[in-house]
Amino acid sequence: MKFLLFLTSLPLILTLWRSSSTAAAAQAALGGPAPDFVLKDQYDHEVRLSQLRGQVVLLVYGDSEGTNFFQSWVATVRQKFPADKVRLVPIVNFDGGVPGFMHGHVAGKFQGKTPDGQPKTSKLMDWDGVIAKQYGAVKKLTNVYLVDRQGNLKFTASGKGTADDTEGLMQSIAIALK
Repeated sequence: MKFLLFLTSLPLILTLWRSSSTAAAAQAALGGPAPDFVLKDQYDHEVRLSQLRGQVVLLVYGDSEGTNFFQSWVATVRQKFPADKVRLVPIVNFDGGVPGFMHGHVAGKFQGKTPDGQPKTSKLMDWDGVIAKQYGAVKKLTNVYLVDRQGNLKFTASGKGTADDTEGLMQSIAIALK
């Protein structure tokens, strides 16, 4: 009986799911305003995307597996565009997988110094997968979102940061900097 009730409810559930997915995708439409967010980094400093207006911003976003490709994307961008031209904002997606009482411990793993003695790069902690929901992130890959000086979303991509992955991004950054 329960299974029959489930089957009869399935079309409604799928319709609601599709409409919520469409709404999330609509929030992150290319050319439109980039969805605003507020996240804290591993040092507990708050960052609000809208406060970065006036800068070209590249959000570099990934879950536990997707962060493996951050460096490929970042290195490619840094080879052509210095830090004063493009603000890189790394974001780590935990998608609700870390209980609240563990947030401090997990954030602590991202703190400290690199092997060459430099402070570790600030990374925003997306504990609940806010960005994934707002921007439609692809799991297990690095996702990049280019936001122009006016706060509009100009480019999105997912991948491992290969030359094919980054080609369109490089062109979009050059246009955004004009």
